[in-house]
Amino acid sequence: CIRDRDEKEHMIAMYKKVLFYTALLIFPVMILMALLARPFVGILLTDKWLPCVPMLQILCIAKMLYPLLIVNMNILNVIGRPDLYMKIELSKVPMVLVILAVTIPMGIEAIVIGNLVTTFISFFLNAYYPGKLFGYGAWNQIKDYKMLILSLLLMIGGVEIVLNLFDNAWCQLLCGGMVGMGVYIVSCFILEPKLRTTKLFSLVINKYHIK
Repeated sequence: CIRDRDEKEHMIAMYKKVLFYTALLIFPVMILMALLARPFVGILLTDKWLPCVPMLQILCIAKMLYPLLIVNMNILNVIGRPDLYMKIELSKVPMVLVILAVTIPMGIEAIVIGNLVTTFISFFLNAYYPGKLFGYGAWNQIKDYKMLILSLLLMIGGVEIVLNLFDNAWCQLLCGGMVGMGVYIVSCFILEPKLRTTKLFSLVINKYHIK
């Protein structure tokens, strides 16, 4: 349990930082995997597996939120409220069962899409009690990611240009990966104020005398 106001504020600050840096690292990796799924599958599994690419892309988008779901739930255990943790988990059971019942007869693609829907709904459910207890619910979290999302959009644009420039799968995979991560990293350091206060950013600024 939280003993005093200072401890609560410190814990909330750490909670926000964990969520932010989790999104900072996980989002670009999963988006990049989705963008480069076609050349990746073609190289690793051969072209006969290319029909599975759309499902892999959907799963990548769904799983990018999974670490945030875990953090939002674990904060309830940290503050000594496993009852709220259990309440949220139980509230999701009917939703999961209904979506499975609807999608299973439609085939594997419908099941994958159902998993994406379940994940997005779970994000809002998992953030409900953190929102009530700490004033940091789903919408506030999304607002904190707006510069990361803009950086991701720029990354997507860069990777799409590479994919259109090259027909070779190896060129698409290697050049797309390097361009995508390069654009994302540079965009984040330019656009995201939180990163401009880090020691790494300060070292780069001092080394190259950037004003």
